[in-house]
Amino acid sequence: MFLLTEVVLKSRLGQKIYLAAGAVIAYAFFSAFLLVPGKNIVGSPYYLIGAVGMFMSMLWIMKLWPGRQMLVAVLLLALLVRVVAIFQFPENSDINRYVWEGEVQLAGYNPYLLAPEAEALKHLRNENWQDINFKNIPAIYWPFAQMLFKAGAAISPTFWFFKTILVLFDLGTIFLLLLMIRPFSSDFREIVLYALNPLTIISVAGEGHLESILVFWIMLSLYGCIQKKPWLMYPALGLAVMTKLTPVIFLPLLVERGNIKYFPLFLLPFALMIPYYDPGINFLSTLNLFLSSFNHNGLFNYVSQVMIGVLPSAWVAMFFAACLCGFVFFLTPDRTRSVFLVSAILLVFAPTFHTWYLLLITPFLVFYRSPPWIILHLTMLPLVFFFHPWATHPFWHNQPLLQGIEFLPFIATGLWCFWKNRQYWPARFQQAQSVSVIIPTDNEAQNISECVRSIDSRDCPVEIIVVDGGFLVGTPDIAETFPGVTSLSSEPGRRMQISTGICAAQNDVIVVLDADSRLLPDAIPRMLRALRENDSTVGGCFGAISDESGPGMRLNRFAPVLNRIWTLASGISLGDQVKFFRRSAFQGRFPAIRHMEDIELSLRMKENGAIVFLPGGVTGTARRRRPTGNWTDFIKTLYKTMRYLTLRRLGLLARNTADCYHAVSTDPAKKQAA
Repeated sequence: MFLLTEVVLKSRLGQKIYLAAGAVIAYAFFSAFLLVPGKNIVGSPYYLIGAVGMFMSMLWIMKLWPGRQMLVAVLLLALLVRVVAIFQFPENSDINRYVWEGEVQLAGYNPYLLAPEAEALKHLRNENWQDINFKNIPAIYWPFAQMLFKAGAAISPTFWFFKTILVLFDLGTIFLLLLMIRPFSSDFREIVLYALNPLTIISVAGEGHLESILVFWIMLSLYGCIQKKPWLMYPALGLAVMTKLTPVIFLPLLVERGNIKYFPLFLLPFALMIPYYDPGINFLSTLNLFLSSFNHNGLFNYVSQVMIGVLPSAWVAMFFAACLCGFVFFLTPDRTRSVFLVSAILLVFAPTFHTWYLLLITPFLVFYRSPPWIILHLTMLPLVFFFHPWATHPFWHNQPLLQGIEFLPFIATGLWCFWKNRQYWPARFQQAQSVSVIIPTDNEAQNISECVRSIDSRDCPVEIIVVDGGFLVGTPDIAETFPGVTSLSSEPGRRMQISTGICAAQNDVIVVLDADSRLLPDAIPRMLRALRENDSTVGGCFGAISDESGPGMRLNRFAPVLNRIWTLASGISLGDQVKFFRRSAFQGRFPAIRHMEDIELSLRMKENGAIVFLPGGVTGTARRRRPTGNWTDFIKTLYKTMRYLTLRRLGLLARNTADCYHAVSTDPAKKQAA
């Protein structure tokens, strides 16, 4: 027996299993540390030690994850901790409000008409009523939530039963996340970022916030979208809106030409409003109240006050949020990621940002593992008890101190990840080992030799494919003088040349290099290193530096920085930037779209995985166009680009334009057990 144990320990997998088991034990220990104090947990040091320990153990479990055999243990642990948290956390004002509004409905009153302090409800006042917040405000939650409150109060008007309902929705979200990541993850390790996240457990099973229901309907709607089931997507989103109004902003992101006929299903849950309808009820009044009267812990407000010392108007925040949401709408073709980004924008610019609002982001960590938002889930934990009167220590009520702890690491990490292009995707690709360089040429006899010589093939297998448009002779003859270079001909047009090269390419990564560009010696090794470091990266581009000089090119020294910012923000690389992408992520022809093929390729890459920008990888002269300062040409180009993006986003492009080639996700690359 001892010999068998020793053999297992000596294997890397065995070591990983033992270390992962240790991480699970550590998580259970810190969970007990958090939950054992019971009602005395509020404001106690046990809370911080236990919550932070759970968070670090969660990350440890994900890192050491040995395989699918770990999933059952993690799910059982997640269930156990939630069950204990239901009974160990004290009651709070939100749960009491849910129970109260359910009892009001059972007594035959409309909670949207009568606030808890109304004289007509005086005879219903009980212990729950004593701890209700905002007694002067009628019901703020929408009809699905109200009907759930009524059903819960009819069965058992107790805080533990209501929290059990919320935990059931929470467990449903875990199940949906497992279904959604199944095509991309071979071992489901990312599920721990939701299932074992201490903020999720505290906010749902501990404090009993309604966001668990909201998140469940949003995830069900996205699952319907991914599975191409609009009959499921629309009603689920409608039920999310009938729980809280917030998800209505996701509707434009999910509607498209192919599913618009199912749109009436979104309106079907609105029938839940009928039993509560009254001429004196304005269901949108709570939104106006939220925007005009509440101001707590808003990130945009915090940054504004720190930088300019003034609290901005809610309309200013809404303007910036709307502009960024429009940016996401046009430039983020992936529906799940677009909902994630709009949720992030909503939280950043909201005037009030409670800890449980972050649950809107938490399930997306399973897909995108965003470092800034993961860190915010940790740094936001001290604010959980900000409003609790039982937390008597001044630390819990020092808002400037808590906000600094909360937001500064988030902002710093966000800026670093943006500039360093640290992003992750659900996709998993096999390790890239070889490169195919496609060079489309058009009367490039004077450039092709230097272009081919700039390609370094010392670090990996590289095939070079020169595709000539057939206008003039000379270029293919010169290319064939180089050993290992394949020379092809195609129909005229850059898009057709690249398409021909892609069909002929055999290696893992495709690089599209213009004949008047030169790869720097370290370009290919840097590219392969970036693809290997992040197996969810589908491709990207090199930053281009022009070697021309003169009055017309004075601004070129700013071009690398501007190109980097644009590419990192939009994910779209311009024509003069050298693109590269994994061949396995695409099949068929290059997009046969005149003047828009680069934008289309960038968008299709974004649908398949993360995009990386590598600065300073290529030099070359501007291709045919010279900066002339002609604003008319600039405006025309901008108009054509915006028109194309609009038509594409609305699904109105002609079939022979949008469907010229098909981008398909690769079969998920199975992760190798270390």
